[in-house]
Amino acid sequence: MEITAGRTDFKRLFDGRGIIIDPEEGTSILIQGEAGLGKTTLALQLSTQLILNSNFKCIYYTFDQRPKNLKLMIESFNFLGENETVMVYDWHKNISIETSTRYNIINANNDNFSDLSLLMDDIKRITNINNQSPFIVVLDSIGAIKGLNKLERKEVTRLIDAVKDSNAVLILVREKNEVTMGELSEHITTVVLDLHIQRNNGDSSFPRTVMEIKKSRNQSANRGPHEYLISTPSDADMYLNGIDPEIGGITFFPSIRTVSGSNFIIPNSNDTGQERANFGLPKLDEMFSGYKQNKGIPYGQSILLNGKPGNHKTELGLQFLDQSTENESCLFISFKVEKDALNRIKFIDNDLLNRLIFINAKIPFQTPAIVLARIRNAVERANKKGKPIKRAIVFGIGMLDYLAMFQKKPLTFLQVLLYYFRKEQIANILIDWPQPHNTQRLTLHARDLVSTEIFLETENDENFTNMKLLRIDYHFVNLIVGKLINNGNKIYVK
Repeated sequence: MEITAGRTDFKRLFDGRGIIIDPEEGTSILIQGEAGLGKTTLALQLSTQLILNSNFKCIYYTFDQRPKNLKLMIESFNFLGENETVMVYDWHKNISIETSTRYNIINANNDNFSDLSLLMDDIKRITNINNQSPFIVVLDSIGAIKGLNKLERKEVTRLIDAVKDSNAVLILVREKNEVTMGELSEHITTVVLDLHIQRNNGDSSFPRTVMEIKKSRNQSANRGPHEYLISTPSDADMYLNGIDPEIGGITFFPSIRTVSGSNFIIPNSNDTGQERANFGLPKLDEMFSGYKQNKGIPYGQSILLNGKPGNHKTELGLQFLDQSTENESCLFISFKVEKDALNRIKFIDNDLLNRLIFINAKIPFQTPAIVLARIRNAVERANKKGKPIKRAIVFGIGMLDYLAMFQKKPLTFLQVLLYYFRKEQIANILIDWPQPHNTQRLTLHARDLVSTEIFLETENDENFTNMKLLRIDYHFVNLIVGKLINNGNKIYVK
């Protein structure tokens, strides 16, 4: 049994499973960080998902926030849907809760708490009365209570043992500047999630909220730091391009290192005989080292399509996507143009537009990890719908040197992206869009990552573009393919 945040992105941080519940050792999670970073949101998200997916009940003790605010958060993020009821209680000795209600918030902001005995008695009594279901117990900002603002290690250990004896999962929420439990709780709990703000090399213009998994006992985890955003279902589409918009809350974007597992694109020398992706341009397709009738590049390999603006690079890329079958989707990742610009290209028909998944990757303040998460999400959703993505375009890679959030990381981003395409067997084209005074540093490095490079150069007559193959299957060749002609309705090679 695992604890998740209702999203696959959280599971990936723990090797695709989530936080494993250990019935023998007990499971206790510490969520810590400064005020306003989403600690309570994460606690609500984890606890509600455990209720929905594993038939748990929850006792949420809030020592700081008002219960009605927590209830509003659950509703605004749509954590429990419409079929679950949230009950709110004011704490008093021998408090009883409805046995039929699965999510219970108790206002424990009471100075009568002088030690943990009352709290532990509450937990034992409530869980014993409702012993038909396992419990998750959340203690939110226990240090806000004057009598509990300094706890010794033995007291914290007693609390964790009491929850464990009740066969319950424990979530502790504390502010980083609280003396309460402090580093003691980091040593005693089984999982520690640390939320904080990270800045790019001291640049205060682009702070990022990140989570670091500081501890994960008896389970491997990708420590991070991992970026995250908090959004409601209504604005998820705006910021995340449709990543799990059914529920709000925290969306995690695993670090680039987590996505890749490697920083190198390793050529596959056994591509002969593989199924291949073609352009639908016989003169070009035949020049690739295909096998029998399979012409084109093997799925999973990458093409760099290079040349100055106006050389029909976009049209050639869309021609490549248009060769996908009606049972496939195709992906267009843009760092330069909006989707409306594609509608103005004459030979694009509605069939291609219906199969095209467009990702606007130049939205301000998107980091490499967020863009990669959106791409991965699009691929997974297409697979679930039975229309897998087999071809992709990454448009305007020259812009990566200029987008602030990609500075000093564009090559790493491309390495990881192409590694992911290779793993998912997606044939892809990187289209370069040089900027004024661009030295094309990124393009020069990208050549080392791709199997094939095509160069387009316009002659005096703007309708004729010379096409050259500079590289095929990781070997430099410098072959002239012919003239790429665009007659307005279609393109072909002469």
